[in-house]
Amino acid sequence: MPQPRLAVALALVSVVLVLLPAAATCATSSPPFLVVRASNGGSPFQGDSPTLVTVSPNGDHFRDTVTIHYWLSAPAYVRLDSARHGTVGRRLRADLGRTSAGAHVYWWTPPARPAPASYALRLQASLATATVVVHVQGVDIGAARAAYRPGDTARLSVRTDARHLTVDVLGITDAAPTTRRNDKVQGMPAGPAFRVGWDRRGDHAYPLNVPLGHWSSGVYFVRVRADDGRVGFTPIVLRPRELGTARVAIVMPTYTWQAYNFYDCDGDGRGDTWYAGWRRHSTRMGRPYLSRGVPAHFNTYDLPFLRWVARHRLRADFLSDADLASIGSGDTLARLYDLVVFPGHHEYVTQSEYDVVQRYRDLGGNLAWLSANNFFWKVVRRGPMLERVAQWRTLGRPEAALIGAQYRGNDEGQRRAPMVVTQSPAEGWLFAGTDLGIGDTFGMFGIEIDARAPSSPSSTVTVARATNLFDNGLSAEMTYYEQPNGAKVFAAGAFTLAGLADSHVGAKILENLFAHLSVP
Repeated sequence: MPQPRLAVALALVSVVLVLLPAAATCATSSPPFLVVRASNGGSPFQGDSPTLVTVSPNGDHFRDTVTIHYWLSAPAYVRLDSARHGTVGRRLRADLGRTSAGAHVYWWTPPARPAPASYALRLQASLATATVVVHVQGVDIGAARAAYRPGDTARLSVRTDARHLTVDVLGITDAAPTTRRNDKVQGMPAGPAFRVGWDRRGDHAYPLNVPLGHWSSGVYFVRVRADDGRVGFTPIVLRPRELGTARVAIVMPTYTWQAYNFYDCDGDGRGDTWYAGWRRHSTRMGRPYLSRGVPAHFNTYDLPFLRWVARHRLRADFLSDADLASIGSGDTLARLYDLVVFPGHHEYVTQSEYDVVQRYRDLGGNLAWLSANNFFWKVVRRGPMLERVAQWRTLGRPEAALIGAQYRGNDEGQRRAPMVVTQSPAEGWLFAGTDLGIGDTFGMFGIEIDARAPSSPSSTVTVARATNLFDNGLSAEMTYYEQPNGAKVFAAGAFTLAGLADSHVGAKILENLFAHLSVP
């Protein structure tokens, strides 16, 4: 293609994104040259570019559709692949067929009823490719802090092009679940709702201040509803005004929540977390969560336990990872609490957290882990960034030495099995009132599993076992140990005892566990 004509084309479309061998741009026999520009109808959101487009397909004819302009230097067979980041599955493909040289337009609409997410649209003409990133916007709410005190003002950042918003805060109750969908939050308003005009704020992220009442410590969700029906949430851990208000502390896995969050802030079509590419070692905190703001797996991993807490009116101090680290020493933690519980998937911890909890155990503090794969990775918090450093066991601190069991494998839930009660000193009190005896089974466990290791304390016993979970015959072990200093430590060994809290057996096991471990 003559260079003058190419220069004119580049000036018209403003941007070029070409992935070709260098020599391919020089010869007329090379694959066609591909130039792409995209828009949402002429109303870019903050940060949009010719290859990054924000849409809100809610039927109001405003930012509903992506318009892709592309130019070919020669005829070619063209196809478009679309993939939602953070999901596993085949791409959606549109074959545009044999296309002539010159300028063309293609309109792309996200799938029906899309959740907030980013899509990578990859246009391919022979060997020439170009990518456009499309962010489907709902009511995207980010919180710079994971935890607040009663009476504080939660300072949030909201991205939406809605005109009016209604804001309230939901508290978790003991109500029976009405849905298993992980993009909804079931709860009761903890205080009055208020409305906010947002008409002139639809092109940027803007701050939103939400006053928090003097409510009991727990997990709450800020809910923001748009006048067009879109809704967004963000979780808030409400810690007590003074630590030690209750003698039991429940630590929510806020770092793990963000690690599993594929929300894309920088517009590259990949979530800002190491799970979007393992060569990456950082996760950005404070981002909105996908699934309308609900952390991944929250309704199956975390919510049943929180309902159990509400049902039993359990007095406990709820803390975030940062709250636990801020306590500073295991000596202080031991003065404040008789029992510290990690109900969720607490995979990522800082050295401060690890040190505080280990010292707490060494002073006789009681611990319970209700999921699996805990205290596995060392992370470092630097401002809004969480940096993944190394597995604790490679740093000479195997997690089994603290927890009693440690991570063995993950098959993403392909095979599950019930736990089988085994003979142990703990069997008598842990399963009291459940009608379970040695050899009986309960629940369905798997996904990620733990088991004892050579580093486990010598007094560690297996109280239940789920066998042959993976193809290699690995088993999950629910463990318990006591130390001469009085420390009592329980670990569930698989996903997840906390998620079993809605069942009679699971609820009774938790009741027995808290009764036994809450005694100093």
